[in-house]
Parts: sequence; C-alpha cells; structure tokens
Amino acid sequence: MMQRSRRASVYPIEFLKGFHGMIQCDGYAAYRCIEDVILICCLAHARRKFFDAVPKGRQKRIRLLDINSEQALDDPISTEEDENLLPAEKGVAFCNRLFFKEHLYKELSPEDRKAKRLEEETPIWDEFWSWIDTLDPSGGSKLEKAVKYALNHKESLMNYLLDGRCEISNNSAERKAKVYATGRKNFLFHNSVDGAKATAIVMSLVETAKANNLNAYKYLYTLLLYMPDYKNEPAGIEQLLPWSTFVQDKCSGIIDDSLELPENRGNLPIYGSLVLIPVWLFIAYHYSVRDNGVIRKLAAYVILGINTEGKKEVLSITVGDNESSKYWLSVLNELKNRGVNDILIICADGLSGIKEAIAAAFPKTEYQRCIVHQVRNTLKYVPDKDRKAFAADLKTIYHASDEEKARLALNRVTEKWTTKYPNSMKRWYDNWDAITPIFKFSPDVRKVIYTTNAIESLNSTYRKLNRQRSVFPSDTALLKALYLATFEATKRWTMSIRNWGQVYGELSIMYDGRLPE
Repeated sequence: MMQRSRRASVYPIEFLKGFHGMIQCDGYAAYRCIEDVILICCLAHARRKFFDAVPKGRQKRIRLLDINSEQALDDPISTEEDENLLPAEKGVAFCNRLFFKEHLYKELSPEDRKAKRLEEETPIWDEFWSWIDTLDPSGGSKLEKAVKYALNHKESLMNYLLDGRCEISNNSAERKAKVYATGRKNFLFHNSVDGAKATAIVMSLVETAKANNLNAYKYLYTLLLYMPDYKNEPAGIEQLLPWSTFVQDKCSGIIDDSLELPENRGNLPIYGSLVLIPVWLFIAYHYSVRDNGVIRKLAAYVILGINTEGKKEVLSITVGDNESSKYWLSVLNELKNRGVNDILIICADGLSGIKEAIAAAFPKTEYQRCIVHQVRNTLKYVPDKDRKAFAADLKTIYHASDEEKARLALNRVTEKWTTKYPNSMKRWYDNWDAITPIFKFSPDVRKVIYTTNAIESLNSTYRKLNRQRSVFPSDTALLKALYLATFEATKRWTMSIRNWGQVYGELSIMYDGRLPE
C-alpha cells in the first residue's frame, strides 16, 4: 500500500512521473511515495549514522572506504570479534567490508559483478542483520538512530544486489552535487523559483556532459550555436543530445581539455552586420559594490540601439567608474568587432570623452546631445514654483521647426530667465553644436532620437535592482544581475518603433547610401 503523499513528496513524484525502474537515493522518505520503482538506498548514508554514533575521540582512527579509494587495496576491514570495538564501530566495519568488496568488483561486467556480489556480499549482509538483532541500544541514542535507519531501509539497502549496473552508494552523485551545495550560498538569483530552475537546467546540462566524457564548455557552446535551428524540431534536438554522434565528434574531451571551439555557424557575432539608427548611451544607475572589503559606487553603462527593422536592441552593458575617451573608444571598438558596421546617430548625455571616442571609432556618426538630459540639467536648480513655466519655455527651443528659429527661441528664454537664474542656460550655448542635429529632421524622427520612451522600461528595471540588493559582492555579480534584468525587460520588445516606415524613409534620404535598400 502506498504511503499517504505529503507535501514534501509532491516534487519527486512530479519530477519522476512516468519513470519506471530503479532509483539510487538516500533515505528521503518522500521517495517511498513514488509508484512502480525500486529504491536503492545508499549504504554510505547508513554508515554515516553508525560513524556519528562513535565517540568523537575514536572517530579519527576510523577510515570510511569508498569503491574508488586506493586505501581499500591494502587496508581491508575486519569485523572479527574484538573486545575493544564499540557497537557503532562494528557497524562502520561491516559497511567498510562491503565497500572493500565493491572495490574489487568495480571493473567487472554487470553480469559478473552481480554474480560476485551474490556469492561474497550476501553472507556479509546476513551476518550484519544477525548482529543488528543482538543490539539493544538505549532510547534516543545515536546508536539507536543508526540501527533504526538500517532496519527501516533493510530491503532498499540490499536492492543493489538485483542489478550489476547499480551502485552500493550514491557517492558519485553526491560528489557531482558537492560543488553546487558548497557554492549555492554565493550563487546569484537563487532567491526566486525561476532562478533556481534556470540554475538546475544548467547544472543538469554540465553534469550530463561530463558523464558522457564531453568538454562541458564545448557542449554548452554547441547547444547555444545550433539550438535556434532545432527549437521546434524533435529530430534536430536528438542530434544535440550528449550521446549523439554529432555532439560526440564536436565536443568530446574532458572538462580541462583544450578549449578549441566548434566551427562557427553562419554569422556568429552577436549582431552580425548591423546598422544602428540611432544609439543611445546612458548611465543606468550607480550601485554599491564590495571591493576587497570596501564598498564603493560603480556605474552601469548601457548602450541601446535601434536596428534597421525599427526594433530596439541592448548592445552592450559595462560596469566601471572611469569615464574617458580611452574607455569609450574601447566600448565602441568592441561593438565594431561584434559586427556593428555603421551608426548614424549617437544620442548621449555629456559623458566625458564620448565625443572624441565617436569621432575615432565611427567618424561618419553624428553626435546628438540628449535633449531630455539637457532639460533635466537645466531645471535641476530651478525651484518648483518656476519649474513648470521654465520647462514650457525650454520646449519652444527643441520643438522649433528649424535651427534658426530654435536659436531665436534660445535667446528669448535666456533673456527671460537669466536675471533669476544667471547660469541656467549656459550649457545650451556650450553644447549648441551637439543639440542642433535634430532640427534637420521631422517631428517623427526627432521623437525617435531625443525622447526617453525607449529606455524607460530599462530604467525601471535597473531601479528595482537597487531595491532588491543594497550591496553586490563584486562587479561581476552586478554585471550578471544587470544582464538577467535586461534579458527579462527586453522580452517585451516585440514591436517596431511607431511610424517606422516613414522614419526609415527619411533617414535613407538624409544618409544616402548608408542604409540597406
């Protein structure tokens, strides 16, 4: 009769739904709720119970053998009557005898292994259970817990004898999981169900690759390279499984083997040949990051572009605290190396060194000061009582039909507000050459260039990161968080820019020969 299903059993039942066969596991009670399976309980877990019952001062002289232990070759364990052995030590010794036998059989075929087990290990088990029956440990003691654990799992502890392919313990699986169990406190994104599921998927892929003698890095690389072609093709997916001939040929080799990658398929660079119109460069936000025990502020710089289809793309995310022409040049050169071959317009705030870097990397690209930032910087020191009126006057500048009228509007606004706010309009005159490019475009194109609608969803996403985590453990951790947040935000970017056909036609005329027909 099947045990009543508890909440804890829901997950193994769901995960193993439809599976029929043998399950190598520890003594987790939830596994007993799974139907039509044979449980093979881990002997190492049972031995651990006896080991824990040994007094601390005597544990150091006990060796816990494994089938792969080199000690087992010259250190067989005896359970001959010894007055000096405590009951818990005898329990460990029985288990070690079985592990020693397993060491001798590990190279045998499954059939021969099963035969040897039945011949030489069955008597040890009979002796062990007879010895268990002689014990009467005190209630609540660690020895009592060890004895009860063994008796409660008597059948499943011996089920490995049924099939020579089965192991006497799940130590191999425990070793695979150890790295994740050790590192999980430092892993990011485990504070959500989706994050845990994503991690579990990657762990499964890596460990399956290793189990099939694949270079895990090569395998993940190949999956990401070819999966788009096979997303809805079951036959194609079969070709990407770790045991397929295709994958074995491309990705064989241990994890520490040479990282020579499979050949590229098509346009491997992330963006291929791409024309961007325009590109916004902006500082997303400042974040607190721990660096050698010291918390400092770092800025996240994001490059957002519009491709020739009128769709937004996040092109680059970098984290740093130094703005310079050298820094921005390296960022822009990276875009070139990844396949961006032309940028018509770059719209940015007054980032230090950005103008010089654009001239070096993309000499034909126009630099446009971000109008929104320009307005915000102007109103920053204007009191609330005048801010609305001041903003309305500024709108007459950047909404002017041409540059000449915009200049006249600038002079009028300056004359009106200079007496109250003497330096408020100085930046408009200083940056006029970078403000004026928008005046040669129609209102539809201007909206594409200078409004912040395209980046507001990203801004809100990045603001949430500061609320979710006050301090990031490293700049790498921050970069990972920014990447995943961006990935989630961009899932909703499915539509082209409004009136894109008209905008594209105007840009094609204005930048003759630089856009695809």
